[in-house]
Amino acid sequence: MDLMNSFKYTLIKKIRLYNLVIAVFVQEQCLHLLSDVEGTSTKVKFMGLVGSKGAATVRFDFAGVSVCCVNSHLTAHQFNVKSRVNDYNLITSIQQFKDKSAKNIMEHDYIFWMGDLNFRLDKISTEVALDHVKKQEFQTLLKYDQLTKLRTLKTAFNGFKEAPINFRPTYKFDPKTDNYDIKSQRKPAWTDRIIWKLSKEDSFLKVKAGSYQSHPYLKQSDHRPVTGYFFFKAFKNDRF
Repeated sequence: MDLMNSFKYTLIKKIRLYNLVIAVFVQEQCLHLLSDVEGTSTKVKFMGLVGSKGAATVRFDFAGVSVCCVNSHLTAHQFNVKSRVNDYNLITSIQQFKDKSAKNIMEHDYIFWMGDLNFRLDKISTEVALDHVKKQEFQTLLKYDQLTKLRTLKTAFNGFKEAPINFRPTYKFDPKTDNYDIKSQRKPAWTDRIIWKLSKEDSFLKVKAGSYQSHPYLKQSDHRPVTGYFFFKAFKNDRF
């Protein structure tokens, strides 16, 4: 928090669900452009039980546009694709807001969805997947990515976009090493993602990715964290 204060950023909202946290900071000089800040969270069930999965969300209006930021941890394991789709459907249907122009997630002008989405690779062996990783053939490997397939088929996350992935799969590593956990026979996968959507077919609304990367030097977990920064258009007279 002290670091953000030193750069003159102010925390406008923080939502926690289990170990899942979303915190939104705004530069002090832009606070007058901000309004209608809300936050909520949703727990999801697996096999009828409430576990540690769900979504924490913050929404706000900024300079004439509505923005919704969702941090989610979806159901784990490769074979649970349908459960992850159900998680997505539950989160988007349950979360409601007071803002009359954006009463749910999908009604916002800009939606940024991030977190451990837990999507894996299908129809490829661990050995072949590791070979593609070694050769940095990421675009070939993404053909087997569950999230990419779902977006293409419009089964879930329809209309969401993602910046090009030019980094190694972020899961699953042996802790404190650069080695994938092959003992568990888990295929490497891009479980950790940042995607976005423009809710309206409006030529005014635009998002441009400035950076999208993982941080392989942070080895405390069996995941590698992913960060990104994005530009979105607000005032209609702004250049983009």
